[in-house]
Amino acid sequence: MKRALKLALITGILFALSACSDDDLLNTNFDFDTAEEAILALIAGTDSLEQYDGLNDGEAVNISSSTNGSLNKTAGDTIQPVRIGRRIDSKSFERSVEIIGDTIAIVTSVGTISGDFIIVYTLTDSSSLDTIAKPFEMEMTRKIKLRRIGDGEVRRLNWRIIGITPVVGGTVNTTFEFQSFMMISLSGDSLVITDPFNTFYSWTDLPDFEPGDTVNVFLSLSNSSAYEDELVLLHHGARSRLDKGRRQLLDDGTGIDAVPDDNTYSNSFRSRETRGRMRHGFVDAIDWGTVFDIDGPVNMKVWGIPYQIRHRR
Repeated sequence: MKRALKLALITGILFALSACSDDDLLNTNFDFDTAEEAILALIAGTDSLEQYDGLNDGEAVNISSSTNGSLNKTAGDTIQPVRIGRRIDSKSFERSVEIIGDTIAIVTSVGTISGDFIIVYTLTDSSSLDTIAKPFEMEMTRKIKLRRIGDGEVRRLNWRIIGITPVVGGTVNTTFEFQSFMMISLSGDSLVITDPFNTFYSWTDLPDFEPGDTVNVFLSLSNSSAYEDELVLLHHGARSRLDKGRRQLLDDGTGIDAVPDDNTYSNSFRSRETRGRMRHGFVDAIDWGTVFDIDGPVNMKVWGIPYQIRHRR
């Protein structure tokens, strides 16, 4: 039997939790009326599932650690960006639960993040800097799999998270499609994604990499935008804004990029030395019109990938 119940997190689970005292939450007899409510409360209490700090630059910063801080100007561009950044001002979630049979539950979590895409730029034949902030809104979707581990009266103790998918996100009318994403380390560890919503990673055994290892990254994409190109960034290592890096991926035939202009972007990064705990990597495609046209719409696509740094054996 399959049951589906959609509940808005803010008006549902948070309302239920706000009506309870701290003593209630500590009381093992406290419970929810349905399995769906108990599952949503479990997801809402697992903060590391829904961290988007890796995408939040807070302000306009240099394009990437692999460039000199600016992008090459091309014919038809109206501005020359010097620094860019995404500032996230708000996020909210709506989640639905689908219980399959009697043992498996799938939660679809849709996060909405909004803020400004900030560009510090110069105009043609001008050395002075100016700033524009383009408002944006993105939807970020992930699936979470749970297994029933008991059938006790306290419903919130009956379920355990067993798998999570990558995050798939973007602006509502994005023109991007991602075909595949790969991370391959020099030590031989690898991660390949082609079908994100059907790719579940074990909650207790995430893809991992050696501390300080060099990891090569490849993204294949298509873009039906009227603009001629895109900017592709990798945000890696993020547990917080203080523990992250941003790297530009290239499609120019240099470095590890084998073929120029084949819509496969690549570069490498060095994994963090701090071991354990979930990291959130994000591969981020931004349309040329967003970056170079002062009147261009915000057009972005994102995949978010969970991974961790391996404990030394």
